[in-house]
Amino acid sequence: MESWLKCVVIALLCVPMVTVMGVYDYMGAIGSVLIEKNILDVKQIADLYVAYSVVTPIVVATSGISIDKLGTRATVLVILVPVCISSLIVWFSDNDYWTLVGARVLAGFGEALVIVTHRELGILLEGSWLSISFAMTNVFGQIGNAIVFWVLPILGETNLFMAMSSAFLLVCCSIVSTTVYLVLVKYYDLHKGSENSASSGMKWSDIQKFPLAYWCLNIINCMSTCSTFVIMSLGPSYLITEGYTGSEAGMMIAIMNLLVVIAPFSGWAIDKTVHRCKIWIICCLAMSVGFFMMAFKIEDPVIWLMIIGLAFTVLNSSVNASVALVIQPETLGTAYGLIGFLFTSGLLFYPLVIGNLVESSSSWFSSHIVFASTNLISLIAAITLEVLDRKNSLFEGKFKSENYEIIRSDEEELKML
Repeated sequence: MESWLKCVVIALLCVPMVTVMGVYDYMGAIGSVLIEKNILDVKQIADLYVAYSVVTPIVVATSGISIDKLGTRATVLVILVPVCISSLIVWFSDNDYWTLVGARVLAGFGEALVIVTHRELGILLEGSWLSISFAMTNVFGQIGNAIVFWVLPILGETNLFMAMSSAFLLVCCSIVSTTVYLVLVKYYDLHKGSENSASSGMKWSDIQKFPLAYWCLNIINCMSTCSTFVIMSLGPSYLITEGYTGSEAGMMIAIMNLLVVIAPFSGWAIDKTVHRCKIWIICCLAMSVGFFMMAFKIEDPVIWLMIIGLAFTVLNSSVNASVALVIQPETLGTAYGLIGFLFTSGLLFYPLVIGNLVESSSSWFSSHIVFASTNLISLIAAITLEVLDRKNSLFEGKFKSENYEIIRSDEEELKML
């Protein structure tokens, strides 16, 4: 594939990330306005995040398998219909709580677009292009976050009805980009039979053969993503309790999201180094420490939010991309589907737990302890990867089938340590 076509493919596949992240977080962004206008409270905002995640674990898991079995086109069509309906319901909901709950459940189908994006990039690109492309999905996704957190609180104060239309506009962008991408796939024959080979080669038993390195990457992605997404989503409500106004709080979270501009550089740098596991260890430790510091109110919380944002950006620009280096290409859609299943399951319970903790204790102390503990689990997974990587260079180049058994044999040695 020529370089110009790779750039076009990356751009088109990144647009759905803007939609997914924007649709996921627009309720948290507009939430500060809804709270100030006494339309909803913090617990109801958290519940709306839970509603989004009700169906996503099953949707993302089955979408990954669907891509491997049925192909990309059929999967994308199934995803976009309920998401489009959801965005229209939100727009004309008149801010009725239970109507919003139903719309958020349908919106959860859009999370499968992440699996589509990661799977397509994983089979089409390699080397530095792979790392940079995953970093760019992070950039585009966080741009979606930044847009809603920056624009919606301001727009919502003057025209709440128009602010609620943002979800529909974001979905329209994805419809256009995915349509153009599928046309390019057909015209340039980009898959070159990969979907056919995938559908005939993927077996349920292959999941049992996924190496320990994959599950460690899965855990790091899940724990860091869940804690960061939830603190970003409920961040405006948290910062309001720390003395910030609604618009100031939204702006701080938007800036936190914009730290993602370093993602392409961090992804490229990590791809060039043999110390990616050590970098992941540092990032997981930084996130855990940041949440502990906020729990004990040491320094301005915005400082720690920015540190957490930077650490998450580095993790998110490299961890998911590394999955393609330890999993066979024919089961890559299923692998990313399982990743999506784990972290969306976390997003189902995480906001519910945090919302109830804040509501019952009237403080964020317990919530920050939960966030910090979650990232300690990521730290353990990163240390495990470092041990495995010392035995064999797991993350060099594209997936190598001859290394697959080596990776699995290292797991047996690790159990004896």
